[in-house]
Amino acid sequence: MIVVDQALPYFQLIVYKFNDCADDPSFKIQVKNPLSNNSGIVIYFTAQYPFTVGVIDDLKKIAEKRGIPFHAYQLMTKDEAQNAPIIWTTFGLFYNGIFMTHEIPSANKFEKILNTL
Repeated sequence: MIVVDQALPYFQLIVYKFNDCADDPSFKIQVKNPLSNNSGIVIYFTAQYPFTVGVIDDLKKIAEKRGIPFHAYQLMTKDEAQNAPIIWTTFGLFYNGIFMTHEIPSANKFEKILNTL
């Protein structure tokens, strides 16, 4: 097995090649570059976990209370997920275009994230 590609902050694409002549797979370019033209909190998510949609509403209220712009985009199709700027399409949180976490935070954990900004 070898690492054939990486993306910040800690994602690695590892393969075990059965055919040495085959091209190496790679992450799409959009997951390797920070988001542009996005200020504040930007979240990409799927409804893979049923409670995620409710959590998004809670996070939006917290961000708005602090005056932080908030945008959430639910990925609904295979194409949207494959072309999203995140590797882990279940959830991805960015602040000013920088990836912060793929873990779905509770309201308290989100407050802690905002306190570090």
